[in-house]
Amino acid sequence: MTGVGKRYLYTVLLILLFLPCKNAYAAEAESLPSEDEEFFLEEKWGLESLPSDESVGDLLERLKNAKTIENPRLERTYQEGDRRFTYTLPNQMNFRASVPDGAMTDGPVTFLPMKSAYVTVTRNGMMEKVSEDGVYTSPGNYVFSMMVFPEEYQGTDMNSYRVPFEFQILPDVVSSLTLYVPPEGFYITGITFDGEDRAPENPEWEFIHRDGSYTVRMLDQETGTIPCEASFTRDTTAPFLFITPEQETDVVKEPIMISVSEPGASIQAFYNGSEGVLVSNVISTEGRYEFYVSDAAGNSRYYILRMKGRVKGPERKTIILTIIGVAGVLGFLIYQRRHMRFL
Repeated sequence: MTGVGKRYLYTVLLILLFLPCKNAYAAEAESLPSEDEEFFLEEKWGLESLPSDESVGDLLERLKNAKTIENPRLERTYQEGDRRFTYTLPNQMNFRASVPDGAMTDGPVTFLPMKSAYVTVTRNGMMEKVSEDGVYTSPGNYVFSMMVFPEEYQGTDMNSYRVPFEFQILPDVVSSLTLYVPPEGFYITGITFDGEDRAPENPEWEFIHRDGSYTVRMLDQETGTIPCEASFTRDTTAPFLFITPEQETDVVKEPIMISVSEPGASIQAFYNGSEGVLVSNVISTEGRYEFYVSDAAGNSRYYILRMKGRVKGPERKTIILTIIGVAGVLGFLIYQRRHMRFL
């Protein structure tokens, strides 16, 4: 909250809590030198001067009639120069955003609330820190809640406003998007799918049927001049794990080479139940292998292979006996060195 907002709250507290002692405080302030009086009012109470009886009565009357208004009606304007939307409250305070309320966009998004507002934000249902520069880049569903207080107690509108604002930043590649809905007050004017332009199936929504690259173009309903656009790629196909040579069953008896069908796809590997790191794409050691193959959109496949009859991994008993044997040899050599004989 800004200094102006704090000053407003301090003033209200001063009036409500210390009104019976107003004359005493006024007398104390008047008895001080001018420098001390300024400190007494400005630093101690956050006031430039003590309010008069008339202004106190007027403020109390307006406070009595003040209320908290949920989701007030907002006036929306668009500045083409910096491509920002401005939303103005009934008390003429405003906030700005690079996208309209309810937009699905490919981001990043700039959201600049008014300075006197108390702001909270969630992303995918989890609390997020309010960005200091107002820029949000991570994909997800953002929901803002702004509690807006009057900036100056002298104002005529003493109401507080609770204002919501939402938008969704889409990742570069999506797998679960099946329906695109424009933000409130906008309609779809055209679709570009894999480089080909076409008219929308319905200006109020667009079903996303096929995998591919989409660009959705929109205009505002009121003037038909405010543009809005979103681009994304839909991918619902999980990557495949290629095995060379091809195998008819999950039991493998010869060395194999593995690779993935999509560039950038990742492989999570498990060997005999323990997660590991593949140091080579050639597999020849006997054991049970599990592979999770996934892509950027979150699509994944699961594979199981059992390698038999090839090079066996060392058993724990073998490792222990080897260590004991090596230790024995080292001990013998050390003993011989310390008890050397010359013939």
